[in-house]
Amino acid sequence: MKQQELIKDETEITPQQDTFMVLVDKLRDMPPEAIGSVLDSYERFLKIQAKQAYDAAMAELKKNIPVIIKNKLADMNGKYSYKYANLDTVCSKLDPVLNAYGFGYRWTTHPSDKGVTIGCILTHVQGHSEETLMPVAPHDTSGGKNPIQAIGSTLSYLQRYSLLMALGIAPKNTDTDGVAPEETAMPGLEDWCTAIRDAHSFDEMDRTFREAYSKASALKSKAAKDALGDAREEWRKRKKVGQ
Repeated sequence: MKQQELIKDETEITPQQDTFMVLVDKLRDMPPEAIGSVLDSYERFLKIQAKQAYDAAMAELKKNIPVIIKNKLADMNGKYSYKYANLDTVCSKLDPVLNAYGFGYRWTTHPSDKGVTIGCILTHVQGHSEETLMPVAPHDTSGGKNPIQAIGSTLSYLQRYSLLMALGIAPKNTDTDGVAPEETAMPGLEDWCTAIRDAHSFDEMDRTFREAYSKASALKSKAAKDALGDAREEWRKRKKVGQ
């Protein structure tokens, strides 16, 4: 048999039917020219298999993601306030269901001259992982924080939002169990929030926010006011990053 035919025959291995140890046994009898090709193919197969397992587990996980409530109130020196879900709440809610579906996570930090950013790496037990990288954020010096506290506050913010982004979920403003729909209904709320977040100047953002907040107040919609406050805070953070 010609060497080229031998290589072709010996490389026709089905990874689904062979354990790694069986593959090693087969490699011993193969010519050197074939070993690299077989190992490359096997490695590609394992990566594809791991990605498929990751996607399947993620699909099931998304069906059982718990509701995360914004449980903390941030008071910005009396000028305005907004609600958020702190890192402990986010992790304590997500950890059990993530573990149940074979997921783990960790964060990597990426300092820069404009601040710091974080990447959240979500990993499945079969080996596939994906990283969600947040934009660079300045150190949070609000509330008279010292330099170390400012860094810690920014890291905590980026950690919780990178994890939520990696999973494609968002915290809820309030727990709506037992709350009448008219308490939270505000026509065009999402459009108002988008207009606030996308405003080109402070005056435009402030004018839009005040008009929308007045409407939310007239409706006595606490959830709408919270959402508008969140949109304004996001605008402020974006402008800080762009400075």
